[in-house]
Amino acid sequence: MNLESRKSSFTLIELLVIIAIIGILAGFIIVSMSGASDAANDSRRKADINQLSKAVMIWKTNNPDSLLPIEDCAIGGGTTPCSSTVLSALGNASVLRDPNSTQHYSYSSIDGNHYTISAKLSDSNQYSFDSSTGKYGISIPSGEWVDTGLGFQVMKYEARKVDGKASSIPEGLPWRSITQTQAILECNKIGAHLITNAEWTALARHIAAQSSNWSTGVVGSGFLSRGYAANAGYDDSFTNTKHAQTTGTENDLYNTGADTVGPSGEFRYKRTHNLSNGQVLWDFSGNAHEWVSGTCSPGSGMGKWYDLGSWLSWTDSNLNDYEIGLAGPNPSYSSVYNTGRYYKCTNEGNGIIRGGVYNYGLNAGIFSIQMNTTTSYSDSLLSFRCAR
Repeated sequence: MNLESRKSSFTLIELLVIIAIIGILAGFIIVSMSGASDAANDSRRKADINQLSKAVMIWKTNNPDSLLPIEDCAIGGGTTPCSSTVLSALGNASVLRDPNSTQHYSYSSIDGNHYTISAKLSDSNQYSFDSSTGKYGISIPSGEWVDTGLGFQVMKYEARKVDGKASSIPEGLPWRSITQTQAILECNKIGAHLITNAEWTALARHIAAQSSNWSTGVVGSGFLSRGYAANAGYDDSFTNTKHAQTTGTENDLYNTGADTVGPSGEFRYKRTHNLSNGQVLWDFSGNAHEWVSGTCSPGSGMGKWYDLGSWLSWTDSNLNDYEIGLAGPNPSYSSVYNTGRYYKCTNEGNGIIRGGVYNYGLNAGIFSIQMNTTTSYSDSLLSFRCAR
């Protein structure tokens, strides 16, 4: 037979190769289309958040003497749908919905003065408007925050490590074995900052000014609670040997015995502190040491942190010239009020630690401060809390 007269045809292998190439090209097209769809959906979400936030601004302008609805809810559905009050504040914008029918835009206000409108983007990050800063932007979900009423928000709980990021949730143990330097970076990653020493002190003084945080219900009478921080060496009947294993529920409110918690107990071991706006903080004293930003310079006089002795009561006269103004109680309660104690600055540039840990007894307290480690030091007792 003449070879030229033979009809050419594909072999099985050639057909399989062609099919594989077509499949790969189709995959590229699908991925490209999916990416374009995600981008379009995210653009719509950002436009909707802009419209929703402006709707609330208009409502606030028209109702200057009224508080915003205090809610944390999903707009138009979800397991916690917004009330008619929120929908009324949103006006015509209340009909806006996320392009993904399984997701919902959210509204949140914890004090009636500031609010947040947010959406979950295609990459699972949050795009939101925060009225306290007046900014739109992408934020990484980071759990529950408390508006202190002092010009900043703070994590309700000690930071936990969730998917490699700092989050304020009750579940799990605090993020421990972290340096001050790393704690600063982790807070920055979620659009926040490591709580400063000034913020901590302002918050501690605010807590000390609330009657509900005193054992007698009278400010300055009785004592403050120092939380999960018992040591038999400091007139406690038991000593903790590890961090609280559960947090955040009514059953976790008190340190009731060595390494245990319960729904009721002695006031000195109560783990929560109340703010004047009704917000609550967990483990602001005890459970874990907490880094704050800033460093110390040892010595005496203005600008110097006292560097002699060991644990001192805040009534020690050596702390009057500088230290109590930056970190202590005002008025100057002694440690018998469960304020916590002062530990010296041992070296130039040491980091600052607040609150005390689970077995610190009277050394723990909302004003407790310790400055005997470098900013690069870490151990299993050290945690942190972000602010924004």
